[in-house]
Amino acid sequence: MIDSSSRGVRQSVADQDDRAIDCIEIEQPGDRRHFGVHVSLLLLVIAATWSLLAIGRWLVPLVPGVWSSTTFIDTQLKYQLLTLVLASLVCGVLVLVRPTVARLYGRRGELGAAAEANRLFGIRAGESWRSVGRTFLIIVTLVTSVVIWLQVVRGQELRWSWHVLIFVPVLAAVNAAVEEYMTRYGVIVALHGYLSQRVIAIISGVVFGTVHYFGTPGGFVGVIVAGVLGWLLARSVLETRGMFWAWLIHFVQDLVILTALLMTAAL
Repeated sequence: MIDSSSRGVRQSVADQDDRAIDCIEIEQPGDRRHFGVHVSLLLLVIAATWSLLAIGRWLVPLVPGVWSSTTFIDTQLKYQLLTLVLASLVCGVLVLVRPTVARLYGRRGELGAAAEANRLFGIRAGESWRSVGRTFLIIVTLVTSVVIWLQVVRGQELRWSWHVLIFVPVLAAVNAAVEEYMTRYGVIVALHGYLSQRVIAIISGVVFGTVHYFGTPGGFVGVIVAGVLGWLLARSVLETRGMFWAWLIHFVQDLVILTALLMTAAL
């Protein structure tokens, strides 16, 4: 049984702690006092992001043992575990070097925070991220579904497997967390206080987009789709001061992608 009075005290302390974090003064954009720190952390994040490709191509085959009777699932389990370790190490460095900023953005965030206006994407000034997040979750998922159908599913024989229900949600959740905490959280923590939020969001989109040339979706289409998505998700993190919308939208896209890959894979 939970002691409700103790829980209330703990919640009050947590609320005060969160407000204290929001009020902490950190460097304003343009601050050059820690140029080397910002650049070094950004280079670390970029190197770690590109190393995800190396892990999938060269390191996973070296991991001993068979963890699943399905080749695709076996490969994915090994890949997700290795990348989760890498992402944890990168986040650990970020927390050690910039603890205040890391804590500021490492939370769920304010889900209904006011969004900054963007005419191109139809975002109104002050519009709640609850509305923006739900809208773009639907739109981005439709776009991803079309691209994946064109690049992966079209012309392939689909094979339904119970693995879709058991493994895909877990793999998608881990992959979304790894990539978001590397390419969104990592870039933002590295550059917060040095560049403006608009520039940081663009850099995050570029980092996320370029690596997808070799990913799924891939090619130049993958670069554009992933780049725009990365920019949008970076905005969500910056404006809500949290990872919820970025992770959720990414998670749903990975559900679509991994389902398509598994159903077209040679089991």
